[in-house]
Amino acid sequence: MYKSFYRIAFVALCATALLPACSTSEEKLEDARENVDEANADLNEAEIDYQEDVAKYRKLSNENIAANNKRIADFNNRIAKDKQETTAEYQKEMADLNRKNSDLQKKLDGYELTTRDNWETFKMEFNREMDEISASLAKLGKSDDK
Repeated sequence: MYKSFYRIAFVALCATALLPACSTSEEKLEDARENVDEANADLNEAEIDYQEDVAKYRKLSNENIAANNKRIADFNNRIAKDKQETTAEYQKEMADLNRKNSDLQKKLDGYELTTRDNWETFKMEFNREMDEISASLAKLGKSDDK
């Protein structure tokens, strides 16, 4: 009887020792689930922000490309009235700028959403190329005014 009392006491002691450990594991599991839910919400929000950024940038870039196309067309109309020897040179430069502008449009239309880092790299390169075209058009416009 004395032995059975020790056995019951031992089992009770073990049960009380394990009970807090079980609840701690459950709390940890619940905390982990909450953390995962928060991380997923943050990820979804970041993805939405990324897609909005891409959409805004595409709209702005399409407007810039359209403005470049208009400047090229206006410039072509002006040089059509110039002397024959300067017209050929300007037409060649305009054709080159028009091709570069079209290539930019294709590059923008062909961009597929990947990672934020790739998007930032794409924007940096795209802006550089857009600035080069704009600078060339401005330079040609200034030389045409002289």
